[in-house]
Amino acid sequence: MAGYTREMLIWYAIFGEAIIYSYHNYFKSVSRQVEQGDIAYDMSKPYNYVLRIISEGLGLLPLTSILFLAGSIIGIIFARNIDISITAVLCSIPIIIMACLLLLCMHIIIGLLAMWIGKDTS
Repeated sequence: MAGYTREMLIWYAIFGEAIIYSYHNYFKSVSRQVEQGDIAYDMSKPYNYVLRIISEGLGLLPLTSILFLAGSIIGIIFARNIDISITAVLCSIPIIIMACLLLLCMHIIIGLLAMWIGKDTS
């Protein structure tokens, strides 16, 4: 790829896969609850349904960050001459959390729209 070094591509793959694998497919469970009507039971509780799902997703993030840590170690091994600064590592943590939060919110929206979108059974 033009303009990118091997080390840059390795870190791009590590960060991209860490974000993708760090969350559960919540749109399937939310759309199933919407289609089966189970969401009415959950919405009658004294807490916000969407915030409960977001807190579940972000609560599992530390457990799934083990995958990111393993990927980072492998990336350091393959990209031998890479400069790792503490500021870069500290700046990447909120970026990863926000990216996971954005993906989680997108999954919740897709799941809640299941009533209008329908389900593809093919």
